[in-house]
Amino acid sequence: MTPAIEAELRALLATPQRFSSYQAIVDWLWQQHQIRLSYSAVYALVRQKLQLRLNVRRGNHKEQPYDRSKHRVS
Repeated sequence: MTPAIEAELRALLATPQRFSSYQAIVDWLWQQHQIRLSYSAVYALVRQKLQLRLNVRRGNHKEQPYDRSKHRVS
């Protein structure tokens, strides 16, 4: 991978919600640059070489109220 492609990827990763997963990056590399990398190679590239993380909002849930009847010790 060329430094120019790494710089482009770094810029795209700085864009909020650009990639929702590492697989999306794998697909982007193939579609835009015909570079085929495995999921683990892309993960290592992003996390170790570029020292970045995906900024993906995960769904959140409402915490269920505590129910004492389900946690009785007999």
